[in-house]
Amino acid sequence: MNTITVSTNEYPSSVQTDMLSFYWKFHTQQTGIIQGDDIIEMAIVAKTRGWLSIGLDFNKTGMNQADCFIGFFDQENNLPILYDDWMPGKSIPKNDSIFGGTNDILQVTGSFVNGVTTLKFIRKVDTGDVLADKPIRNATVGISWAINSNSIDVTKVHSSYGQFNINLMTHVGILNLIKQPLIQFHLIATGSVALLMTLAGMSYVFISRKEKNFFISLVFHTKFSNLIRNEFIGSWLNPILELTIGEITLIIIHLMLTSVWFCFGYFNNSSPILSKIGKAFGYASVITLTTTILPITRYSAFVFIFGISFERAIKYHKWCSLLTLLVTTLHGIFMAIPMGMKGNLERLVSVRANGYILFGTIAWIAMVIMSLFSIEIIRRKCWELFKVVHVILAPVVLVFSSIHARGWERTLPVLGVAIGLLLVDYLLRFVFGYVLPTKVVKMEYDEKCQVTKIVFEKSNLGMWSTESLGMAKFVHVCIPGVSLFQSHPLTISSYEKLPQSVEFTCHVKNNGKGWSKDVADFAVKRKCCASSIFARVEGPYGKLSLDVNSYSNVVLIAGGIGVTPINAIFEELTNNSKHALQKNIFVIWTMKDENLMTMFPSLLERYSNVKQSFYVTSSASNSLKINSSDAYNNRVHYNSRPNFVEYLTLISETVGCFDNSAAIIVCGPNQMNIDVYNASRKVAKESGVHFHIHRETFEM
Repeated sequence: MNTITVSTNEYPSSVQTDMLSFYWKFHTQQTGIIQGDDIIEMAIVAKTRGWLSIGLDFNKTGMNQADCFIGFFDQENNLPILYDDWMPGKSIPKNDSIFGGTNDILQVTGSFVNGVTTLKFIRKVDTGDVLADKPIRNATVGISWAINSNSIDVTKVHSSYGQFNINLMTHVGILNLIKQPLIQFHLIATGSVALLMTLAGMSYVFISRKEKNFFISLVFHTKFSNLIRNEFIGSWLNPILELTIGEITLIIIHLMLTSVWFCFGYFNNSSPILSKIGKAFGYASVITLTTTILPITRYSAFVFIFGISFERAIKYHKWCSLLTLLVTTLHGIFMAIPMGMKGNLERLVSVRANGYILFGTIAWIAMVIMSLFSIEIIRRKCWELFKVVHVILAPVVLVFSSIHARGWERTLPVLGVAIGLLLVDYLLRFVFGYVLPTKVVKMEYDEKCQVTKIVFEKSNLGMWSTESLGMAKFVHVCIPGVSLFQSHPLTISSYEKLPQSVEFTCHVKNNGKGWSKDVADFAVKRKCCASSIFARVEGPYGKLSLDVNSYSNVVLIAGGIGVTPINAIFEELTNNSKHALQKNIFVIWTMKDENLMTMFPSLLERYSNVKQSFYVTSSASNSLKINSSDAYNNRVHYNSRPNFVEYLTLISETVGCFDNSAAIIVCGPNQMNIDVYNASRKVAKESGVHFHIHRETFEM
C-alpha cells in the first residue's frame, strides 16, 4: 500500500495551526463555478497516534450545529477510519445516522508515518442530507479542530483543540495560524535575577558585610517594628515584623519573579479565559516549588552566596511552601471549573486523562498533608511524625509534579536545578555523616544541672568549615544507641584543635521526656565506656548574621542552656581573636539553677575588657563553690531577672564615637529573645547607637 501524504502544491488552500494542518480543494465540472454536485477534497494532518477531527460550523454558533469528520489510522489493520458525524450541541459528536442522515464520505485514504496521521477524504459540496449535513457555500465558516494525542477511542476527550474562521470557496493560499514562539522572558528574568542576586550576595558577604556604614546598617539591620510577646500571635507575625529592608527586597523580587512566570503562562496559551488563568498559575507553581527547595539544603548555597545559614533560611522555605500551596490550589480550581462546566470532573482522578491530571491531583494532596503536619503545634509536639511525613511525601510531590502536564518538558528543567542541589546536599551529608567517622570521647550526665555533656572527635576533613567553629556552629547528631533514626541539632559549645582532628563539646538539656531524656539515660548507663559509642555527626552548620570580629562592642546574652553558642563565641573572642583586648565584651546570663555555671567555667573568668552579669532566678545555694570573693558575688544576682533596657542603656554610654554600633548575640527562651530585641530597638532610638542583633534559635 502506498504511503498517503500531502505533497507540496497538492492543495491550493490550507490552514496551518500549531497542532493540525487542514487542506482542501474543489473538483468542479465547470471552471470557476462551484456547484452543489461538485466535489470538495479535504485533508487533515496532525502529529498524533490518536484521533483527529475537523468541524464545519456554518452558522458560527460555537459548534452547537456542526458537520464533523472524526477519525484515525488503524495501525493494526493498516486502515484509515473516518466517521461522518453531526454535533447537535456541546457534546460528543454523534453519527449522522442517529439524526436520520447518511454517511456522505465518498472516499477516504490515510497513513500513519513517523508519528504523523494523515487522513484524506472527499464529499459533495451539497450532500443533500438535510438532517445532518450543511452545504458548503460562499460564506465565512467557523472551523474547529481537535486531536487526542494517544487514544483512537473517539469518545475520549481531546488533548488539544482550536478554531478559526475562513471562506472555503474564496480562500486561496496558506493561512498561517502558527503562533510565533514567545520569547522565553520568564527564563531570561529568572537567570538575570539569579545572577544579580548572586553578585549582590557575594559582595555583601565578602566585602560590605565587614564594613559598618549607613548603607549596610539601613539595608541589612534596620527593622520596622517591635516583636509581639504573645506566643501564638507572635509565632505567625514575628518572622514578618523582624524583616530587614534587604529581606523585604528579596521577598518582593521573588513575588515579581512569580508574577513573570504567571504572565508567561497566561500569554503562552490560547485556551478559554479560565483555563488560560489556570495554566498561568501552573507555570507560576514551577518557580515557587523550585524556590521552596533551595533554602532547605544544609550545605546550602545560601551560606556561601548570601550568608544565610540553614537554620535562618528555613523561614523562607515555610513561606515559599505556603505560596506554592496557594498557587497550585488556584491552578487546580481554575482548571477544574471548565471541566465541571463540561461535566468532566472525573478527569481529575482518571488515570487515562490526557495531561496526566491524576498525578497533579496526587501531588497537590501530598502538599496539603505536608502543610497540615507543618503546623507549629504538630511540628513541635510530633517532630518525628512531621519528619516521616516529609520524607515520604516530598519525593511524591517532586516526581508527580514533574510528570503532570508533561512536566518533564517544562517543570523538570527548572525544578531540576533545585533537586540537583538537594541531591548534592544529601551526598555531602552521607559523606560527612557516615563515611567520615566520629568518635565519642566522653559522655556524662550531670544530675544537678540535668545536662548531658558529650565530647566528640572528628577528623579535620570531616569538620571542614570556612570559619571558626566558635562562631555559633551546630551539628546534627544521631546516636543509634539512643534512637536509630532520630537526628537532632546540637550547638558546639567549645572546641579544641588537635593535630589531625577536632575535639568539640555539645550539651543536651534533659527536658524530662523524648530524645533528651533518652540521651541522659543512655549517658548514665554507658558512662564508663563512652569510646564504644557510635554516633553519626553531620556538619558543622550555621553562620552568624553578624561579623562579630568587625565590632568593637559585643554583647552576649544567654538564657539557660542557650548559653552553649554564647560560650563558644566568648571563648573565640577572648582566646583566639587577634584583637581580643581591643573589644568591649558584655556577658549577661540568666538561669534557674546556679549549678549550671559549673559546666561553663570559661564564662566566669575575668578579663579587663569583659563585664559579666549572671542572674539566678532562684535563691542562692550553699552547694556552689566556684568563687566566694566579693568581686565574684557582685556579678551574681539572685532572685531577679535582668532589665534589658537599663542594661543596654548602660552599654550605649560606653560605645565610642568612632564606632557607634554594637553587636548583640542572644540565645535563650523565645520570650527573652523578644525582650532583648524590643529593648535594643528602644535604646537605639533613644541613644542613637546602632544595635545589630542576631537571635540564635532552632525553631524549625
